[in-house]
Amino acid sequence: MSTGKTIIGKEQAEKYHATGTSDISIFVNGRTHSFVATRFSASRAFVEMESHDESIFIDYGGDLGPGEHELTAKDLHVIYRDPPGHTFNRVTDGTLKVVVVGNTFKATLQNLRLLELDGETTARLSGTYTINL
Repeated sequence: MSTGKTIIGKEQAEKYHATGTSDISIFVNGRTHSFVATRFSASRAFVEMESHDESIFIDYGGDLGPGEHELTAKDLHVIYRDPPGHTFNRVTDGTLKVVVVGNTFKATLQNLRLLELDGETTARLSGTYTINL
């Protein structure tokens, strides 16, 4: 059950409902935890993954067509909201590799670093997700 940490609106979340899996490690303040999404919203241009108390939103910067894509910090807009409600939204480093086959997106986050709104705290995201539109 969502606690309202959805980045996109409820109507859009329903319109862009997708299925998927995620296995993402998140490192913040010396601690690492596993993020396993239970709800997915996606299109060819974005994905939002939610668990019961945190969310990750990734805007690819445009529609991704078939094939392999490697997106860097300058290409991406990412928002991560952690369980206490902190927002990390400035991508400073790392890559996202996405392979698109039909309506399936298989992605690998490689040391994606985000700064919190205060500019002081960094979150690092690494792992994989698969989305089926």
